[in-house]
Parts: sequence; C-alpha cells; structure tokens
Amino acid sequence: MEAVLQERVAASLQQYMLPNATFLCERLCAGFPTEANKQLLASCYFRANQAFRAFYVLQGLKSPESRYLYALCCFQLGKLPEAEAALTGDHYSAGQVVNGAAGHYLLGLICKRSDRRETAVRHFSRALALDPLLWSAFEELCNLGAHEAAGALFGDSAVAALSQIYAQRLSEAGPRPATDSAAFQFPDLARMDAAATATPGFVTPAANGPSLVTPSVDTATPSSFTTPVMPGAHAPAAGRAGPSSTDAAPESTPARGAAVPPPVPGQRRKFVDEGKLRKVSGRLFSEPPLSSVRRSSRISAHQNASDASHSNGSGGEALPGGSRQDGGHHRGQRQSGSQNGDRGREQHEDDEQGATSARRGRRSESREDEAGAGPSSEHSNGDVSRAAVWLEGARQLLALLRQLGEAYRLLAMYRCKEAAAAFGRLPQQHYATAWVLCQVGRAHFEMVDYKEAERAFSWARRLCPHRLEGLDVYSTLLWHMKKEVELSYLAQEAIALDRMSPYAWCVLGNCFSLQREHEAAVRFFQRALQLDPHHAYAHTLAGHEHLSIEDWDEALTAFRAAIRLDARHYNAWYGLGTIYYQQEKFELAEYHFRRALSIHPGSSVLHCYLGMSLHALKRDREALQLLDAAIAKDARNPLPKFEKAAVLFSQDLYEEALAELEALKEVAPKEASLYFLMGKIFKKLDNPDKAMLNFSTALDLKPSNADVNQIKAAIEKLSVPDDGEGEEL
Repeated sequence: MEAVLQERVAASLQQYMLPNATFLCERLCAGFPTEANKQLLASCYFRANQAFRAFYVLQGLKSPESRYLYALCCFQLGKLPEAEAALTGDHYSAGQVVNGAAGHYLLGLICKRSDRRETAVRHFSRALALDPLLWSAFEELCNLGAHEAAGALFGDSAVAALSQIYAQRLSEAGPRPATDSAAFQFPDLARMDAAATATPGFVTPAANGPSLVTPSVDTATPSSFTTPVMPGAHAPAAGRAGPSSTDAAPESTPARGAAVPPPVPGQRRKFVDEGKLRKVSGRLFSEPPLSSVRRSSRISAHQNASDASHSNGSGGEALPGGSRQDGGHHRGQRQSGSQNGDRGREQHEDDEQGATSARRGRRSESREDEAGAGPSSEHSNGDVSRAAVWLEGARQLLALLRQLGEAYRLLAMYRCKEAAAAFGRLPQQHYATAWVLCQVGRAHFEMVDYKEAERAFSWARRLCPHRLEGLDVYSTLLWHMKKEVELSYLAQEAIALDRMSPYAWCVLGNCFSLQREHEAAVRFFQRALQLDPHHAYAHTLAGHEHLSIEDWDEALTAFRAAIRLDARHYNAWYGLGTIYYQQEKFELAEYHFRRALSIHPGSSVLHCYLGMSLHALKRDREALQLLDAAIAKDARNPLPKFEKAAVLFSQDLYEEALAELEALKEVAPKEASLYFLMGKIFKKLDNPDKAMLNFSTALDLKPSNADVNQIKAAIEKLSVPDDGEGEEL
C-alpha cells in the first residue's frame, strides 16, 4: 500500500492536484510515518503555500533534503536564525552547506535580510561557483554592489563547474555495463576547446588528461590468421610473393561448433587463385567440404611436397605438364604414391583446416571481444559525443549569460548609457523579450530619457501583457510624464490580472498620486507592503506621498525602512535628503544627498540637490561646480540651470544670472519661480517696470498659495529698497 500511495501522491503533484496529493500523503504518513513520507507531506504543504504547516512537519528531520525544505519554510516565516541553523548544522566550520548551490543562495538571502552584506556576498559567490547558471545569485550580487565579484563570473571556471554538474548527473543516471576495459571517465570540459569546433563525436585527447579515443584493435596478427575470402573472390597475398605450387586445396569452412585446433607454429599459408585451381581440378567448388570428411587421427606434418603433388593424380587424371602412366611398375609406384598422396592431401587438408579453423576461431573471439567491448566503446564514444555537444551548448549559454550579466551589472552600477548599449548588442530574439526590455526601460528612466523608456516598457507590455514585475517603475515613469489616461488604464489592467501582486497596488498608488489623492495613494502603497513587506520601492513611494502632504515623521519612517531592506536604494537616500533640506537641516541633507550620489553618480537631479544644499551652507564655489556637472549630465533638466542662476544672483552676478534665466525661459516658459527670480534681478538692476512685468507673469501662472503670498509681498515692496527679500519660491 505504501508504494501505491507514494506513486499516486507523486502523480497528483505532477498534475498539480495539490489537495488530492495532500490528502493521500496524509494517509501515507498515518500508515507509514517514515522521514521520507513526512518530507513528501511537507512538500505538499509548501507547494500549497502553507509553509507554517510544513514547518511543523519537518521539525526534527535529519536528511539534507528535509533540512533544506525546513530552511525554506523558516525563511518564509521570518525565522532567520532557524533557517541558517538548518542549512549549516554541524558542518558550518567546514564550510559545508545543505543542498550545495541552492543552499548557499538561500544563506545569502538570509544574510542579506539580516544586514550581513559581506557574508551574503560570499555565499552568493559560492553558489555561483558551484552552479554558474544560478542567475538569481548573480542578480543579488549586482544589487548588493559586489560588482567585482559579479564581473568575474561566466568565465572558464564556469565551464569547469558545469562539467562537474554534467558528470554528476551522468553518474546518477544509472550504472554502466560492466566491461573488461577501464571505466569511462567524464572528460574535462575545460580542455575540450578543440572538440567544440571539430567533428561531433571526435575529441582530441588533452596533453595531460585521459585519452578520449577508443584504442584501435591490434592488427598485427600472425601470418596464418588472414582475412577470410568469400567464395568467388581472390584471396589477398598479404604482402607475400605469389605461390608457385599448385597443390593447395580450395579453402573450406569448418562446421559450426567444430573444435578449433591450435595454429601450427611457423606454418605459412599458401594461396592460389581461381584460375590455377581450375587448372588443377577442373572444378572449383565441387568437392565436399572438409568438415564432412571423417578422420580417425591427425597425420603428422612431415610429408614431402612431391607426395602432396600426387594427391590429384588418383583415378588416372592427367597431371599438368605430364602424360597418363599405366605401366605395372609405375602402377605400384602410383599406388604407393597415391597412398602417400592421400596421406599428404589429408595432412595438407588437416593443416589447412587447422589454419582456417584457428583463423575463424580468432575471428570469432575477435567478434566476441567486440561484442563484449562494443557497448562500452559505443557508450564511451556516445558519452564523448554528447559531452562535446553539451560543451558547445554550455559555452554558447555562458556567452549569452556573459552578455546579459555585463549589461545587468552596468545597470546595477547605474552606468545606464553603457548598460543600454550592452543590452542592445544582444541577439534580436533575446533583446525582444519582456525582461530585457524592462531593463532597457529602467536604464532610460534613470537617464531621464522618458520617451525611450516609455517605448521600451510599451514594447515589453505588448510582448508580455501578463507580466507585472517592473510595472512599479513603468507607472512612476507615466507619473513623471503626467499621462493620467495611460496610467489609469495600466492600473485597471494590473489589478484585473492579479489583486495579490504588490506591483499592481504600486501602479494603483501612482495613479491616485497623479490625481493628487495622496491619502488614497498611501493606502494603496501600504496594501502593496502587506503583500510583500520586503518591497523596498513600495516603501519609497509611500515616503514620497507622505512628503507631499508634509507628514515628515511618516516619510522618515518609510524611507528608513526602504534603506534597511536595500542599502543601495538611492531613491530613499534622496527622500531623506529632501526632508532634511525642507526642514533646513542642510548638513544632514548634504550627507544623505552624497550617499545617494555615491550610488548613482550619473544622476543630474542628485548633483543639483547636493549643489542646492551646499549653496544653503554658503559653499557657493562647490555648489556651482556641482550645478555645472548637473547641467552637463542632462542639458534638458531645467532645475540645475535655475539653481545656478540663483547662486549667481546671491553673488551679485546679475547679468550672468539673467542670461541663464533667459536661456531657461525657452525650455520652461510656464515656470512661475523663473519669472519671480527675473523680477527680483530687474529690481536689483533698477528696472521696476520689467520687474513688475515679471512679477505679474508669475502670478498669472497660478502658483501655490505660499508662492502667491511671496509674489504679492515682492510687488508691495517694489519701491522699497531690498532688505532680505532674496527668498526663493
């Protein structure tokens, strides 16, 4: 019954019938409570998203598979110390981890979540060393900022690791047939570069490694063992001179099962062609086979060749080159010669039969050897051929992963332009996939190239409309582009696809944020965090919503939570810097902006805000350098140009500041703060008319209430000398 239940549980799991598999497995454990059956029940619970039930079933189990599944359950339940103990156990000092590469990967996640970055990097690197195709570990390395460790992967060491995995799986496939030859050894794939380009199935043996070519059969056989001749064919001379004697009998085949006499040492096989045999006997294959002649004894091989030459003279047949002899004296000699000839012929035939039988015995043994060694040879050659083909596939896959990995590593380093170019060098069939296009869209988004980013994300949506991962960034892009209709449609689609996805609720939160319903947006971001408390970007988006309604404490809490989850989440560092800047804590603002800029050095916005903080700290020279760098990184961004004009205005460089603002007016003609600053500059230049014109234009653009009060106060003091009205909108 146990075997039947196990088979039906496995079949139900294979057919994704989880309730049925769980029910049957519970019956299995009730009747046969072995560790293997308990592990199977825990697997049913875990697949049914009931990790808490699997956790209790697996407690106390000792097998590596059970410990790994127990660690997975503990990780899902947030029991990180228990998960780490299950993976390491008593072998932690020796560096042994349950389940190899997967175990190291899970340990890396545990260390990352418990804020042990260096240990996490070490485990992720070890996981990739054991299994170079563990892409998730590579992503984690890049996200942790371990760019050097990530850049060293997918090289020659990866080929060696893959060869070990292939050899292990080959050995797990089952025992090989027992042969007399040495057991097949899996070739070192790192030494098979030539085999990848050579003919499939042929591998050049390495200089220091085992030969992969099956040795050829030794052909240096004795002269009496010659290749059998088919009837009607000429026997090969095998490098010997043609025979001059005509006393050889035609070759016969011994009967099946006849005893094979040993070969006569030094016996030289004589060959005659068909024409000579016809001259001797007049008929070639008319005589009975030698195996049908009865003999009581073997005759010694010491007869004269002249006696053997009379073996064809019985019955008064004509001898070649002679006449018929009928005399009595000659008759006696003829009879005696006939007897001797019979003996000679019989002895010659015996010798011939011995040689032929021995030759055929050798051939039979050779066939038996080939039959015995054939499966091993075929198996070895087949394994070598498969290994060569597999090696070529592994190299092609590693080349593709190397391209993808380099592009993703550049993106993780926020070298976005290089990353987009690296993704663009991928083969078309891989570039035109949703994952790659989302990464390309993210790269353009970080470069503030919103049009290209939208094109990439839209393409990804057309290719894979059911993909939700990445929609948080896409919805933020639409928020920046102020596309309310597109964002609303995207939110409806995402919620319709999966209401249990945190990405869908992030899209909905951005949609309501764009409509200035910030409290509703906060609720949606909190719902996303309920579904995935470790979603760092959802914390950041919620923090920005709190920032919009000036709820500083909640915003600080949200941004700090994002940084605890991901220390390289520069958006959260930027959010903290913005809070401190608005609270006029400029030293703290500078610190957080610098941390964000160290993560994303290519951001024009971060350069600008750091320059603004330095300007507030009266470090105008450094501020101008940072603002110039911000303009150089993104000439389309109007904010650093405006802030540069403000710094120049504070230094009484009015003409330079006015020139910057006039150029900026072509880019942002509807910005109220721009006209307000120009009005203050014209007041400094004693041009009240132009100052009033610019103040009125700023009011017409409908700024916020606080800005309206500042503009009206400046208009009232237009005829009054300046006394601290240098405040900016």
